[in-house]
Amino acid sequence: MNEADQVVQDEMENEEGAVAAEAPAPRRRWPWLLVVVALLGAGGWLGWSRFFAAAPEAGPEAGSASAAPAVEPGRPAIVDAGSAEYLALEPPLVVNFAAGGQLRYLQVSVDLMAGNKKDLDLARRHEPALRHALIALFSERDYEALLTRAGKEALRQEALKTVQAELQQLAGRPLVADVYFSTFVMQ
Repeated sequence: MNEADQVVQDEMENEEGAVAAEAPAPRRRWPWLLVVVALLGAGGWLGWSRFFAAAPEAGPEAGSASAAPAVEPGRPAIVDAGSAEYLALEPPLVVNFAAGGQLRYLQVSVDLMAGNKKDLDLARRHEPALRHALIALFSERDYEALLTRAGKEALRQEALKTVQAELQQLAGRPLVADVYFSTFVMQ
């Protein structure tokens, strides 16, 4: 290598070193980015919870425990409708009866409602007696009366009274707050 080439090579090394010395070290931006993302997330959550979350019930009785829930006339009151538990009497009850000289059938799926699971567990223990009482009740009905809505509702009310009376006798208290027909097929 001659002297001229050596000088050129030294100059190039000096320039590279100067450029390297002048360039600042790369900055880490990710800690700031995490802070910004966290602040945006917190702000978004706060805005959503303030403007879109379900508003509490308004009214003077919203916070009082002594306020009674609104109950439809003729229906028993459940202390807390959110805690209602249901028991389906399976399989559906099937009864036959004579109507106009013909043999007719009624198939009814009955669901019991209670205020808590403990009462339903106790009612489940007496399910055979409840099924027997309901079959006896249904088989005594008039086919023509059951064709109307009023007749079905009257039967539902009688079924509730029958179930409560049976449970009062067997368990010492009615346990069940309401009775529902989930299917009602007449043929």
